[in-house]
Amino acid sequence: MTIAQLKRYMDRRFDRLERTKANKSDLRRFATKRDLMRFATKADMAQYVARAESLAVDTKRYFQIVAEGLRDEIKKIGEVGNLKSSLAQHSAVLDEHERRLTDLEHSHHRLT
Repeated sequence: MTIAQLKRYMDRRFDRLERTKANKSDLRRFATKRDLMRFATKADMAQYVARAESLAVDTKRYFQIVAEGLRDEIKKIGEVGNLKSSLAQHSAVLDEHERRLTDLEHSHHRLT
């Protein structure tokens, strides 16, 4: 391709581009400034982001408090479990004492 051919080719492409390029009057039929006023601006979005970040911090703090409360409750449940285990051990010891006393009473009645 010669330089002259390249120039003609590029001129044709730019002419086609110039014909297809939209101008302000073409764009008016899609949306005017008044139409766009109902959408959020960059400043609006910055406020929304700041509010969301603030809510995220508050939510994190709240869930930390909730988690601490749950840890306390779980610890109490564990303590109850330990108490039940201890109670079961004492109950087993008392049952053994009761059995031994009963055996002694039966032995005593047989002897008398």
